[in-house]
Amino acid sequence: MRISHPFAFVGLLVLAACSSPSPDPAPPVAPEPAKPAPEISKPIEEPPAPAHQAAINAGALTPYSEDQAPELVSRFSARLDEVEAFRQLAADSAAANPDCQVISMVEVASTSTSDDLRFWVECSDTNGDPVRYNFSEVDLTPER
Repeated sequence: MRISHPFAFVGLLVLAACSSPSPDPAPPVAPEPAKPAPEISKPIEEPPAPAHQAAINAGALTPYSEDQAPELVSRFSARLDEVEAFRQLAADSAAANPDCQVISMVEVASTSTSDDLRFWVECSDTNGDPVRYNFSEVDLTPER
């Protein structure tokens, strides 16, 4: 039998190629190990500026005593420890204000009652002029 059609010859070649044994498959390729991510340098952070803290004169927070302030001690005797703690909080609050440079006095205000303590803090500003800050007990009590 003679094959005269050109497509028949091509078909026989394809058939012969499929039936012959295939050469060895290519050896498996091992995956490349993951490369570490490039290091990205962080911008240099400036340390935060220190918070302003005014100086507090040693005598500004002298505790109230019976011999120096008998009326005040008598009036607030039930809360005297709290009065002293609030004086310190008032001083700290005023000292954080940049306008306050030196605290000279921290006192319980004459308008205070045993149920509503009030305080005033006297500072000197950058020019040496007096500045007074007023605080209520509520102002100085942290929110819960």
